[in-house]
Amino acid sequence: MSLSDTIIGYLRDENFSWWTVPFAFFLALLPRICVGILGPGGDLYDPLNPREFTSSVRRAVTLDAVTRGRIERSEYALSNAIENLPLFAIAVLAANVEELDIETRNLLCLTYILLRILYMWVYIWGQDYYWIPPFTRTLVWWAANVTLAHLYLSPGTPSNELEEKPSYWITRAIKLPNSHALGSVVDNARRPLPESLMD
Repeated sequence: MSLSDTIIGYLRDENFSWWTVPFAFFLALLPRICVGILGPGGDLYDPLNPREFTSSVRRAVTLDAVTRGRIERSEYALSNAIENLPLFAIAVLAANVEELDIETRNLLCLTYILLRILYMWVYIWGQDYYWIPPFTRTLVWWAANVTLAHLYLSPGTPSNELEEKPSYWITRAIKLPNSHALGSVVDNARRPLPESLMD
């Protein structure tokens, strides 16, 4: 059995999508850890006042412009990843609750993580290279968010299997009491239209 067969089998059989959420959180913290704390900004980082790190970097006279720019961009990449993390967690939750097939779930989560890694590299270091066009960061950001939207919206896409069983969100999350006035509206909405109205 080849390595590619093993990987494909793992993607089809094992649901590792839940593990990508804590990995995405660790990935979000990576720019500050690598560039800020352990990297060139380590002397300026104050663990008692971490929010002042960017302003300390701007005031530092010991850093050259390229290093200062990388440290500032690493902080912006951290903020962007933290802002995007709840959306990813909700998309993974939706895909697991609605039981999207495991292979699709795993591939979309893995694709999102790889695109976020690429996005961080382009954001922090890639802007220093002349051969990388300036809009590359935006394209990678859009690709990651389209993947995220696909992960979030795929469970709601009707298929033969989903049409046979009622949706989790309708039957369990929005359950009306028997005497509720909207109950009759929902029941009427489920009835087929008379043929005279369909013409």
